[in-house]
Amino acid sequence: MMMTAEFSSGALELTYLQSWLDRLIRLRWLAIIAVAFAVLFGSWTGLLDDVAPLWCVALWMPTYNLALRWWQGPRRTSWGVDSLHRFVLFQLILDVFTLSLLLHFSDSVENPAEMFFAFPVAAAAMLLPGRKWPYVTTAAALMHGGAVLLEYAGILAHHPLAGHNLVHGDDPLFRSGFLVAGYGLGLVIMLNGVGYLVYIVAREHRRAEALRYERERVAISRQRLAHVGQIAAGVAHSVRSPLHGLLNCVDLLRPQCGDPASEETLEMMGEGLRRIELITRRLLTLTREAPLERAVTRIDDLVHDALHMVAPNGSPGAVELETVFGGVGEAEVDAGRLSESVANILDNAIAACAGGGRVSIRTRCDSEHEGRIHIEISDTGVGIPEQQLEQIFDPFFTTKPVGEGTGLGLAIARQVIEAHGGEIAVESQPQRGTRFRVVFPRRAVSIMPSQETGT
Repeated sequence: MMMTAEFSSGALELTYLQSWLDRLIRLRWLAIIAVAFAVLFGSWTGLLDDVAPLWCVALWMPTYNLALRWWQGPRRTSWGVDSLHRFVLFQLILDVFTLSLLLHFSDSVENPAEMFFAFPVAAAAMLLPGRKWPYVTTAAALMHGGAVLLEYAGILAHHPLAGHNLVHGDDPLFRSGFLVAGYGLGLVIMLNGVGYLVYIVAREHRRAEALRYERERVAISRQRLAHVGQIAAGVAHSVRSPLHGLLNCVDLLRPQCGDPASEETLEMMGEGLRRIELITRRLLTLTREAPLERAVTRIDDLVHDALHMVAPNGSPGAVELETVFGGVGEAEVDAGRLSESVANILDNAIAACAGGGRVSIRTRCDSEHEGRIHIEISDTGVGIPEQQLEQIFDPFFTTKPVGEGTGLGLAIARQVIEAHGGEIAVESQPQRGTRFRVVFPRRAVSIMPSQETGT
C-alpha cells in the first residue's frame, strides 16, 4: 500500500466492495419482485403460453440470493480485495445466467428485456478491475447469444410470445441467418459499450475519491504534527540547557573516578543523556522553520553518504546491502538534510532485517519526467502490517522495541522530502518486506512554508 493518492486506494477499495455486497443482495430482491410481477402479468394477459419454466426461474432467484447472503455473512470481513472481486464476479455471472433463462423462456429475440443485461454489465464495470469486468459481458454474449443461435438451429425449443412459432417460420427475426447474426453482434457491441463507458466513469470517480481521501489524511496528519510540534518545541528548548549542563558534569566527574564501578555508572549516565539530547535535537529539527540550504549535489554521492551514516549501526554479517545507481546526475537539494532522511529510511530497513536479509537501494530518473529523481529503498524484512502503514510517518510512532527507536526518523524524512517538493510512498507485506519510494524534482520548486516546516 502506498501513501500517495495513486496507491492509497487498497483500503478504500475493500470498504467500497464490502458496502456493495449488501446492495447487490437488496437490488436482486427488487429484481425478483419485478420478475414475479412480469410473469403474473404475462400469464394474465395471455402473452405467455407456458409460464411454468418462468416460475421455476423466479423461484431459483430467491434461492441463490439467500444462499449468497448466507455464504458472505461470516466470511466477508476476512476476505481481501481479490477474494471480494471473485465473489462479486460470481454473483454477476449468476445474474447473467438467470436473465438468459428468463429471455429463453419468453421469446428471446422479441423480448425487450434483453436491455436488462446492461444492469449486471454496469455493476461489473463499477466494481471490478479492467481485466475482470469483460468476463460478465462475455458470459452474457455466450449465454444469451448462444441460446438464440441454438433456437435458430432448432436444437433448443423456442418459447414464443403471443403465438409466434419458430418452427413454422412465423418469427420475422428468425427468417434470415443474417438477422440472427446481426442480433448477436449488436448484443456484443451494446454490452461492451455500456461496460466500457461505466468503467471509465467509475475509474475516474475512484481516482478522485482516492485523491480526496489522501488530501484529507495529509491534512489531518499535518494538523496533528502542528500540535505535536508546538508542544515538542517548547519541551526541547526547555530540556536542552540543563541537559548540556548534566553532560558537562559527567565529563568533569569522569577523570575523578577511581574505581571501575563508578566509571561504568558515569558511562551509562552519559549514554542516557546523549540519547535524550539526540531526541531533543530531532524534535527541534522536526519543528524548526529553517529554510533548505540548496546546492547542486550528485545524488549518487548523497546516497553514499547516507550509507556511511547507517553502516556502523547495521550488522554487515547478517544484512546484505545492495546498491544500484542509475547515474541520475545532479540535483538542487539540501544535501545534509536529504542525506539524513535517506539514512533514516535505511536505518529502518536494516532494523527490519535484524534476523538476516537484504536491503537494496537504487536511484533512477523518471521515465516520463526527466526532471524527477527516484530513490527506492527495499528490504526483505518483517514488513509492516497494513493497519500501521498510515501511522509510520506520524511523530513518535515506532514498531521498534522500547529504547531502540524514537519514532521521529520517518517523520523527519517525510518533512524534508516534502520540503523539496517531493513525496514519499511505502509498500509493504508482512513477512515479505517493505519498499520506500522517494521522488523529488531535480530543480528547486517553490512551496508554501507550511509544507516545508510540516507545522
